[in-house]
Amino acid sequence: MIDTNGAFVRGLWGEADQSAVPTAGHGSALRAVRRSRHHPHIPEPLLIYVWGNGNQEFLNDKGYTDSLLVTPNAIENYSGGNGPRDPMPKEGKGRHQVNWGISFWRHKLESIRMGLLRYPAVVWLDWDTAQVKPLPPNFWARMAEGAPVQAGLRQYKRPQCLWRNKGRGQVPHGAFFYCRDISLVERAIELHAARWPTCTDEVAWACVIDELMGGWDDFREYHRQGYEPFCYDQRRVWRQFFPCPEPLFLNVGRF
Repeated sequence: MIDTNGAFVRGLWGEADQSAVPTAGHGSALRAVRRSRHHPHIPEPLLIYVWGNGNQEFLNDKGYTDSLLVTPNAIENYSGGNGPRDPMPKEGKGRHQVNWGISFWRHKLESIRMGLLRYPAVVWLDWDTAQVKPLPPNFWARMAEGAPVQAGLRQYKRPQCLWRNKGRGQVPHGAFFYCRDISLVERAIELHAARWPTCTDEVAWACVIDELMGGWDDFREYHRQGYEPFCYDQRRVWRQFFPCPEPLFLNVGRF
């Protein structure tokens, strides 16, 4: 019996490399979708939000026939303005990640928000995050014992959280993200739009978690207050603070 106290969420957006404005990482996302069919388990229940008719057709072809089309547009203009779509350099890291002044990671935040309109709790999964063991019957109850948002804490070399006095490179890893309060993802969307529009969703979530914690202290407090999920391992030894010895979910990369 599947526990329906929550759902897993995935998303697909972006345009192929041959398009007029190719989306950075779209090709790797499609490859991850293909590989996901070979993961040990398909998470259930699973909501897949998709932007673009072509992306939905791709998902259908790969066996994901129940995806939910958000819009026929492969990339949504979340700025509401009429400015240039792609102000970023045409070459180099990060190209085409910002459209109309907003990072395309806004689509992930919207996916989580839409999932919470249907379920009391959701876990966002990147396509290269695999469920490696059967889900225990008490999974959602275990997650509910922790903080209202949970993600594995990750260390980046480059500062991400510029408002902090310390721990600026420490952010929640977005490949596995749990949330059970729609007001928190709405706050993440608000902060992302107002303060960090060209940054990843991880930076917006770091802002939200800092607010919940009353300011950033250190990684030990992050764990003590229940923001680290019990069941996820990033598989990046030098970046993660709290390896999970027996994970249910693993960031497998090229599986």
